[in-house]
Amino acid sequence: MFGFIGILAVGILPEDANHSIVLFDTIMKISPQWVIMIFLVLAVMLVASSLDTLFNSISSIIGTDLKDFLSKDSNSPFTISLSKAMKITPYLCLIPAVIIASQGYSVLYLFLIADMVCCAILFPVFFGLYSSKFNGNDAVISMITGLIIGTLLFPNPDLVTFEWFKSIPYSGDLFASFYMSFISSALISFLLFVKNNISSRQGFVFSSLNKNISSLD
Repeated sequence: MFGFIGILAVGILPEDANHSIVLFDTIMKISPQWVIMIFLVLAVMLVASSLDTLFNSISSIIGTDLKDFLSKDSNSPFTISLSKAMKITPYLCLIPAVIIASQGYSVLYLFLIADMVCCAILFPVFFGLYSSKFNGNDAVISMITGLIIGTLLFPNPDLVTFEWFKSIPYSGDLFASFYMSFISSALISFLLFVKNNISSRQGFVFSSLNKNISSLD
């Protein structure tokens, strides 16, 4: 429904209107107070459900992955301090989030950025699940390459070309940004995969997961 109303808004409203919030703006203008309150509660619940997942992932990275990477001794003072810091890290992340939100950026533009990021990481993530010759470092290199290419072609918030990228072909083209971020990350992934095969590099043994990961039941 949100997407359909947004498309209608683009066709009906003037170009300088903020089409991404037209539904919310309409509800605020024509609805009684109690409907607005219900809508706000539902909107907060929707955001909170995503925020909860984000907080859990950040806590996991700080408290588990980073802790194991920096210190092998789980009883060391540093590890204990890092575990305590895990509890406040998600709330510290709210500070830049509030600053960015206060700038009034278009919600649609933020979703488009997320879509471009997904295009860049899609192939390396799934390719790494099935290829033993494609490791985490290769995936990160492929993702970063895709993000750089996609960023160079990505339009500004007005969906036009950034001034300093005008000399780049297809700069400001949203579809080209999505397409090239995916193609470039996939191409780099394939090249790294071929390099690992040629060098006879030891790949990941998937059967080891049976020993390292136990069933919950």
